[in-house]
This record gives sequence, structure tokens and C-alpha cells, in this order.
Amino acid sequence: MAGDEIKLIVWNVLGRGKIKSWPILVYNRLKKENSDIICLQEGYSNQKQIRTLENWGYNLITDIEFMDNHPFRDTLTASKFKIKKSGQLILPGHGSCLWAEIDCQGKELKIYNCHFNLSRVGPRERLENLQTIINDAETFKGAIIISGDMNTIFNSKNFVARFQCFTTYKMSKKSKIDQRDERYAFLELAEKYGYKEALPIKKNTWKIAAISPIKYPPLKLDWLLYKNIKTMEAKLKPRFISDHEAIVAKMEL
Repeated sequence: MAGDEIKLIVWNVLGRGKIKSWPILVYNRLKKENSDIICLQEGYSNQKQIRTLENWGYNLITDIEFMDNHPFRDTLTASKFKIKKSGQLILPGHGSCLWAEIDCQGKELKIYNCHFNLSRVGPRERLENLQTIINDAETFKGAIIISGDMNTIFNSKNFVARFQCFTTYKMSKKSKIDQRDERYAFLELAEKYGYKEALPIKKNTWKIAAISPIKYPPLKLDWLLYKNIKTMEAKLKPRFISDHEAIVAKMEL
């Protein structure tokens, strides 16, 4: 880390992947990036993976630690800095949300690592999830990051919604959400509380399959919302390992 700059990677690594070489490919990429903080979704952490990160000097938390409170298991947060406090939020619209308060050489950062449900819920539930996280962060005085795979999709009439077998009555209320791509309502809620998104709102973060270069339909599933932070750089790092592209950011506290 140079000065107050931190490097962060946020990535749904397709932990359900059926390719035997998947862990090697993912961890080679993580080692090359050498980020200060790592937020993985679909990590499905096992002891070997945990030991690998610990051997690289990371402190880490996984939602395995909170299984008594919530059955959704797949997120992992790793930090080269001291993790002072950590926990998991119970989300009304289902999904996983780990939080960690991190001491970045004397500066405080609270980071939320999220994976929101896609099936059997819709935009309304995901907005409720985001509101729950924002409410939890309100009393924190330092830098805040809300990141992860939020699974924001098109409106309920879109093919993607039908393909995922959403329950129509949960897709939305009588609101702007009915008429537009979900990402805009999601961003509006975040901006209402002073958050910014590190990547352009129309930036596609997903492709059909890990081995495919095709990025259709255009979906912004992955987010890096921040507050009280100056973004130095945020970009996607496409690698044919997962169906999601990694968000790699350098931020100054």
C-alpha cells in the first residue's frame, strides 16, 4: 500500500465451477493482483483455501463462521490489515452479507461483502437488502464500501426475469422499477445516502459462461459503492475463469 491508498478486488469466482483447475486459476489470479483486501462471492471456502490466504498474510472471515444465523454460505473477506470487528447481516431479501471493520494503518474502513439472491426474489427485495446495509452503516464515521454480486437485473417483463423463474408478484412495486432496468433504482437509493458507484452504471460485469467472451445480455450484477473515499482507479479485469469479471480498485482513504 502506498500512503493511504488501498487495493481491493471484488469478485464472484464461480465457486460452483465444475472445472478441477478452478481453485488454481482463481488463486493464481489473486496472488498476481496482490490486493490489500479481497472480497469473494461463491468462494465456498474450505480449509485448504483458507490456509492459502493465511499463508499469504491475510486475516480473513467467511460466512461459515455465522452458519448458525444464516444458511447462505459462499462469501469470504480477506485483509492484510487488522480486522477489528466482523459479523454477518441477516437480509430481508435473502442472500449473504459479511461486514468487517478494518484498521488500515490508523484509518477506519467498514466493508460489506454481499451476494444477493437471484431466484425467488426480485428488485424490491434487493432494494430492501441494500437499505438494510445502508442503515447498518449509518453510525460508522469512517470510510465505507458496499460491494459484491448484487444480481441487479432487468425489469419483470424481461427474458432474464422469466428465465430465472422469479415470482412475478415480488418483482416490484408500482414505481419506476417497473419501467426501467433495476440498476437505476439501485443506484438512486445508494446516492440518496451519499454513496457513489466506482464503475459506470452501464458497465457490464457478466458474461454467459466462464469460457465465453460473449457479454450478452448486458448486466451490471457487481457493484462497488463507496462513501468517504476518493477513488483513484476502478476497472474490470476480465479473465475466463468465472462468468463474472473482477472489479479491481485502488482507493485513497
